[in-house]
Amino acid sequence: MLSPPNHTYAAVVVIIDGCTVKCLTKAKTPFIDGLIERGSYSLSCKSIYPTVTYAAHSSILTGVKPHAHGIVGNTFYDRELDKIIDLDEYDVNSLLLSRTLFEMVEGVKAAVGEPVTKGADIVVTKEEVQSSGVWKQDEYAIEKAIDIIVKQRPTFLAMNLPGMDAISERFGPESREAIRAMEKVDELIGGLGDALRNNYADHLLVILSDHGLTEVRENLDLKALLKDLGPTEFLICPSHRFAHIYISSKEKREEAKRILRSDPRLELVLDARESEEFGLSSPRTGDLLVFAARGYELGPQKLKGSHGGIT
Repeated sequence: MLSPPNHTYAAVVVIIDGCTVKCLTKAKTPFIDGLIERGSYSLSCKSIYPTVTYAAHSSILTGVKPHAHGIVGNTFYDRELDKIIDLDEYDVNSLLLSRTLFEMVEGVKAAVGEPVTKGADIVVTKEEVQSSGVWKQDEYAIEKAIDIIVKQRPTFLAMNLPGMDAISERFGPESREAIRAMEKVDELIGGLGDALRNNYADHLLVILSDHGLTEVRENLDLKALLKDLGPTEFLICPSHRFAHIYISSKEKREEAKRILRSDPRLELVLDARESEEFGLSSPRTGDLLVFAARGYELGPQKLKGSHGGIT
């Protein structure tokens, strides 16, 4: 075990996974309200594209967009490895192409429930945090963070609170359950704030979300939509309301783009060249990139709230 260093300050980043502005403003959040009054805040921040967990966390902790850090979605095809990468089953850190804050900051660095951990000295894994029931995950993460603060006094700690995202997907982003979860998160972060005040002479506490969510009512099957191309002509890697589509044939690619752009259930369809404008140009990027229109989910799960799209 690392000995607690004699640091008088700390920077702590708390990511409330899937927290929306509407949910935040509807919930009673006295601790966060107090921080807003005393500090700086913005309710108009924008996530990167696609607005999904692994890509967004990678940008938060590297400071660069997906084209630079290489995490272009929750799921994608890695041409170099000739492999479909599903980051729920694959270590995102082994694929990161950019340095993380953990590697840049001096002193002891800690990560709690955070998928991006490269360079951290102390790690409580995302899998450990999410092994608890959905209503207990955030509480577990905060308890672990406070324990690390008291015993190890890191100079930098980044943590992910995953409960809001799971609850909002299950019940809807503006549901009573999501608002109740947000109010509990506020209470928990208040306890974290107490621990920081009690263990450091000074600290910086940054609270943000990796992405928002929107209500969804229907799943859109892209494979069925492209069935006329032939079953072996394309590969689809969905990340909720976003998908990479890989098509080796240029002729089939143009045909697919025409089909997809004519469907009103899709808000935006880009080719690889156009992806540069969205910070997504990468060897891992699909030949076509698809963003669902409001209300539609491109993955297989039946959800009431989702993310990944433009809106």
